[in-house]
Amino acid sequence: IGVVIVPPQDSATKPYLITRTMGDKKSTDVVIGYVERRIDATDVRSVVELQHALRIGINLERELLGRIQNLESLVHRHFSAASEAQSAQQRAISLSVRIARTIGHPSLDHKPALVAYATPKDTAEVRSIFSDQPGSIRRQLESPPTLRRQGWGFEKGGTARFVEGVYVRVEGSREVIDLYRDGCLVFAGRIYRDFLAWSDTQDMRLHPLALIEVLTNFTRFFRLVLDDLRTTPDRLILGLELKNLRLNEYKVRLPAGPIGNWRYSGEREAPSDAWNCQVSVAAEMYNPARLAFELARELYVWFGHADEDIPYTTGEGDQRVIDIEQIIRIG
Repeated sequence: IGVVIVPPQDSATKPYLITRTMGDKKSTDVVIGYVERRIDATDVRSVVELQHALRIGINLERELLGRIQNLESLVHRHFSAASEAQSAQQRAISLSVRIARTIGHPSLDHKPALVAYATPKDTAEVRSIFSDQPGSIRRQLESPPTLRRQGWGFEKGGTARFVEGVYVRVEGSREVIDLYRDGCLVFAGRIYRDFLAWSDTQDMRLHPLALIEVLTNFTRFFRLVLDDLRTTPDRLILGLELKNLRLNEYKVRLPAGPIGNWRYSGEREAPSDAWNCQVSVAAEMYNPARLAFELARELYVWFGHADEDIPYTTGEGDQRVIDIEQIIRIG
């Protein structure tokens, strides 16, 4: 009497195949067999049965692997889209916080104000934001280029001070400018007789030339920021916000046309106390004069003006831009 004991085997290692090698000096053949012990009987698979089982197994493996790969692809796309959406939401929240930080300055709080902002949509870094070199973006923020010596633009002479190692700020009596190390630029200016409004009894009428010139100087300065980035982003976001446009019984108003030719019959009041707009553009297509016009157009349309009411422009259709030379000639 002989006893053969086969201990329990891991099912993941099955099936077990029997091999036998037969050969001579010229050739070698390998014979493969498959048997399965079921209580007191042994089932031996024939060649046809074995080939059929192997074929089904191979085909099933291919099908399952293909399905698994499809599932992995779907899961990857899902989480990638969710991650991108979450990142976009985080950037939007961060931008809102930055705008609120700028507009919350004591010189602007609870006063009619205009906010302009521009930021890379992708992760970026400004090279010289914390540099003391004369040509650094920080020093240019302190003495920014403007279209006209006595025109409306960024206030000169302020000191760009570091704030928490995250951004630099230049502040004056009428405006605040924050530049972040990721390339986000936020400008906020008060709407009153010394800056964006015409001097009258109410100081609530926007000055068309001041408005157009400030927007143009803003988009032109952001061009300098883009040139100082370590890597060029794919897309940019630019926007405008207006705050506190209705104080007591007074409302901010916007005349049509240029200075000296205002059609007061076409003067429009702000439809509400606050407003905002946003445009997106590919970084390689950045054109300061065109983007200044696009922002101005959104503002004029919101006030209820026609395209023809926007002053200091040239060109038609998609080629229409702010006429920088016309503004410079004003002197």
